Amino acid sequence: MKIENRDNRVLKLVVGKEVLDIGCTWVDDDGTWVHGDMIRVAKSVTGIDITDVEQFRLKGYDIVQQSADEPYDLHRSFDVIVAAEVLDHTANLGTFMDNVKRHLRPDGILVVVMHNPQAFEFFLEQLFFKGSLRIYQHTHWQNETTMRNLLDRYGLELKYREFYHYGAFSKIGKVYDILALPLPRVFSRCVLYVAGHATQETGVISSRTPRNDPTAGSWITRPSSGVSV
Repeated sequence: MKIENRDNRVLKLVVGKEVLDIGCTWVDDDGTWVHGDMIRVAKSVTGIDITDVEQFRLKGYDIVQQSADEPYDLHRSFDVIVAAEVLDHTANLGTFMDNVKRHLRPDGILVVVMHNPQAFEFFLEQLFFKGSLRIYQHTHWQNETTMRNLLDRYGLELKYREFYHYGAFSKIGKVYDILALPLPRVFSRCVLYVAGHATQETGVISSRTPRNDPTAGSWITRPSSGVSV
């Protein structure tokens, strides 16, 4: 079975769509920039980020300096709103969700990516390292139950979730990659949630994961961005 990761999964969800990318300026250690990859496949991509975005704007990227914790209005709506490893850093969930509702089209989807708090790896880190390896600058984590509850309060519902695993840089990490195949909820570091308005059918084609199936999941290989920022 081919192991798939976050970036390709996100890219498949934004093909041909008008996209809002929240927290968009992060470039991975290997030089991959998913925002730049989105621009290649989406109809249009607008980004917001709390950091200084002037260097990106000078290169022609449509990125606005804006905190996701504060109210904002971009005076348009989007087919897809992506929050990749952003929600678990958010200090004001209510404002964050209000902003999402304000900008999400009636048939649009919200894509949330975050660490999987139920992963065995994080249990070991809590046990031996007091959680210091993964919770740096995180304000909270969401499992499937709390994510459903949060979405429900804002008139949204979880359509499906998928587990995935970052590529490993160590021998023990490669062991986790293998273990994640049959038991993704236990051994996958991260989870991707796709949500939409409560009365909406998304039309997104995916191997949906039933709520009562703790082991189903989907993975994708990471593309090479080649984006220089």
